[in-house]
Amino acid sequence: MIENKPYVYVLVRKDIPLQQQLVQSNHAAWEAGLVFPSPETTASLIVLEVPNRNELEAAAARLSRYGIDHVMFNEPDWEMGHSAIATCPLASKKERHLMRKYPLWQGVQA
Repeated sequence: MIENKPYVYVLVRKDIPLQQQLVQSNHAAWEAGLVFPSPETTASLIVLEVPNRNELEAAAARLSRYGIDHVMFNEPDWEMGHSAIATCPLASKKERHLMRKYPLWQGVQA
């Protein structure tokens, strides 16, 4: 295992259609790639899920509280609103540990 390997975490809402979970998570990852500097080595991408928009917004507030930079994608169509979050590349165990609260994306609609 590479020491201090970077990880980008994407959180996506589970209450939207499965196809949109995939699309929205990719939107957030794309936006993060445009905003945050590239790490020296390729980052691993970990997709996590949250139950709904309220929990997604709570996750964004939690990330801010702990000083973790992130982008939150807002889907303008279908009145979806905030749909997914992507973090900057995280390498420290302390930062990565904060993400353990959220389950891995299962690819299943609620």
